Order: sequence, then C-alpha cells, then structure tokens
Amino acid sequence: MPVTQYLAIYFSRPSRRILLLVIVALHFLVGTYGFHSEVHSNGGVLSLSLMVNVTQFLIIQLALLFLFSSSLRTETSRYSHDTAFFLRTYSEELPRWLFLTSRGTTTYVPTINLTKHLHIPKRSQLDIEDRKDLILSQSVLEHLPDLKDLPGICDVEFELTEDTYQLPWYITENGLDRILKRFNASEKFDYNGLTLSLQRICIEKSAPRLTFRRSSYYSYLATNMLPEVPISDGLTYREVLEPGPKLNSLKVAIPENHLGLSCLFVTSDHYLLIPIRSKFNNVFQGQLSPSVSGAGNIGTCYSESEGIYSPRAWLEKELQEELPFLCNSTQTIIPTDQTERKHFLAQARYLGMSRELRRCGKPEIFFSLNLPASMLQMANAIADDKSAREFKSSKISAYSPDFFENENYLLIKSDEIFKSLYSKSRKNRVMKTLSHPLGEVQKINEVCISFKNKEYVLSESLLINLIFFKLAGL
Repeated sequence: MPVTQYLAIYFSRPSRRILLLVIVALHFLVGTYGFHSEVHSNGGVLSLSLMVNVTQFLIIQLALLFLFSSSLRTETSRYSHDTAFFLRTYSEELPRWLFLTSRGTTTYVPTINLTKHLHIPKRSQLDIEDRKDLILSQSVLEHLPDLKDLPGICDVEFELTEDTYQLPWYITENGLDRILKRFNASEKFDYNGLTLSLQRICIEKSAPRLTFRRSSYYSYLATNMLPEVPISDGLTYREVLEPGPKLNSLKVAIPENHLGLSCLFVTSDHYLLIPIRSKFNNVFQGQLSPSVSGAGNIGTCYSESEGIYSPRAWLEKELQEELPFLCNSTQTIIPTDQTERKHFLAQARYLGMSRELRRCGKPEIFFSLNLPASMLQMANAIADDKSAREFKSSKISAYSPDFFENENYLLIKSDEIFKSLYSKSRKNRVMKTLSHPLGEVQKINEVCISFKNKEYVLSESLLINLIFFKLAGL
C-alpha cells in the first residue's frame, strides 16, 4: 500500500484528523512567520535560497492539505451527490426515475419516468437548477404494488438461500484492505455483521418475494459505500461495478446490494414522525429520515418465534432500537405485549421498492404504518424520551453512537411537507489526487424543507418514502 494511502487511512479517525489540522495550521503559521522574518532581514530582497525554501514550504503545505482532505470520511467524499452526474451516467434509467413535479400548483406531486420531462444532452451542460418545476431524486423504481389494494408488510416474503456473496477478485486484491482500514473496521470485532444480499425479486399477488444470499457488512463497504473512490489504474469503484448507462439487474449485479428498509409512521390526525439523524451516523448525517430505517441484517430480519425472515420482524426490532419511547411510553402508543405488538405492526402497508444510484444501485424497500395516537400525544412522548436520553447521557462517559442515532424528532402534517419542499445545490471542494492539489469541485444537490423558519435536508430514503407514500394516496 502506498504511504499516501496509509497516512490517509491513519488520519481518518476524528481525533487524528484534529491533530493533523493542528499540524497543518502550525506549519502554515511557522512558515509564514519565517518567510516574513527572512524578507525583513534581507531588506526586502528575495534571495535564491529564500525562493528555494518558499518552494519547499509550499510543496509540504499542499501535501499536508491533500492528506487532510483525503482522510475525510464524510458522505461527499464517498459518493457523488450531483444529480446531473447520475442523469448522464444512467441515462437509460430515465423511464424508471422517481421525482416530484409542481405542474403549476403550489404543491409537488410524485411522478415516474423522466423521459417526457427532461432531455439529456450528449455534450452540453445539463443545468437542472433552472427547472423549478422538478425535484429530482437520485433513485429509480424497482417495483410498485397495486396502489388500489396495497399489500401488507406480511405479504412481502423473505427467503434466505444457502448461497454466499463472493467479492470480485479485483476488489479483494486492490481495494478491500484499504477500505477496511479507512473505516477502522479491522479493529472492531463486532463490525462485520451478517447482511442479506438481495439476489432476485419474484412478484406474487402484487407483493414481492425477495430471495437473499448471505453476506457481510465488509462486502457492502467494499462495493456500495465508496463508489467515487479510485480503485486501480484511475478507475473508480462505480466505473468498475456499475458504469451505466443502465443498472444491472439484481440477479447479475456485482455489488453486494444488501437491502435497506424504511417505514413512515403517521398519526391519527395525519402528522408524520420525522427523525433528525445524529451527526455521528455513517450515512445521512444530520438529515431528516423516515420514522424507522435500517439495514436488512440477518439478525434483525429473523423472527425467533416464527422461525422465518420477514420485514415485520425487522420493523419490530428496529422500532425498539430507534423509537423505544413508542413502546415504553405511559401513553402506550404501540402495544407493549409482544403478541399484540406483532399483530399491530402487521398493519403496515408495503409502498414500493427503489434502487439508490448514489450507492451503485443499492435496493431499498418502503412501508408506512398508521399510529393510534394524535400529534399531541406523540409530542408528549417525544418530550418524555428527550428528558430520559439527556439523563442517561449524563450518567455515562462513553456511549454507542447507535443510542443517539436520532438527535431529535419533527411532527409535520403530511400535506404540508409537499408544499414546503424545494431543491438547492452547492459546491464542495475535495482533493483526491496530488495531480489536482487545489482539489476537485463537486456539485451537491439537496432536497430540503422549510419548517418553523429552519431549513432541513431530506435524506434520499425519506424523499423516496414520501414519493411512494404520496403515490399510494395516503
């Protein structure tokens, strides 16, 4: 492994990045002070030795800046957030594209198939920021149920085969070790959880039957998590695994593609429970997310009492992990009895499936669930939970970030959220190679809402969950 890659991995930890930032700042201050002192002592004359020293200083300073940038682990350093990039890369996916259009009204409505709405030029610049009538996702449709008769969550069947996902040899030889060290995975004995790699979909009575093979979180990191990072010979993971112009079908796709699951909770007076994710999370940091969301791991999707894998089993376990106050609240929003809770969660509706382009076509499945509680009851339960979390965090010095997966919660009227949506773009500079010491300017497209005079960024999962929710007429 080249020393530059090793140093980028070594300084990827937050505490070491702070140390590196201090080194960068000190080197700049000391070098600038030395330059001014030398010029002053020479009476303002630039000698040859001074010019050589200045050149050495600039080279070292640029190298330190490159190292600081390349050790960054934020989402923008892992995969593109530029919608125009995805439109060009996956131009043959336009008929499946999920998006929102205003159609001259004050609210956005969900739509599928961009073919009639957007022309993709071959060479000229695609400026989607001028299209105020469109809010584009970065996902495409994989399956849509009969919207007149939505299947229940128990109608969606999971089947785990004896097959095991195998990493491609060129990933194993060229990039796996670097990725694991970059995420500090090799030092965490419990990091490599068993996941469900989606192999194929069979539609039965409007509901999908999903067939999985066994996999691991390491394989997901190596194929879905860093698509814009160079792997070898200048090619990125995306260019090797899912180059476009169309996604490979799940049956033949090379990435690990473990399933993501999301569910929107709706109160009796039509408010949506929207968590604000913590900045500690690996994905969608600080963004709004579905009420419950998570990965399709073997452990979370397995029902011990029934001996089967199912999305209902996942929902029950993720609910207890992410929203425990709904089960433990004195107002008993969700039944505390295990049997009654299973029957209640079985009322969740299946809304659809998508594939996320950011992470090389990672499959996501979406649900919604009506709660027997009003917005006021939910607000009281959230307030009680916040007090309990603040008390618990004050009693422990080291904690798991999973405990603080959600920083806070919003309750937003379901119709109002589509009226307050808007898209925006910003630019971000990321240094990837020493040949571009000033960095590469990346465009980041975001979908936001304005709520109580504050701006919030929607995660891709929440945007797609809202699109499916609205398509179903809920």
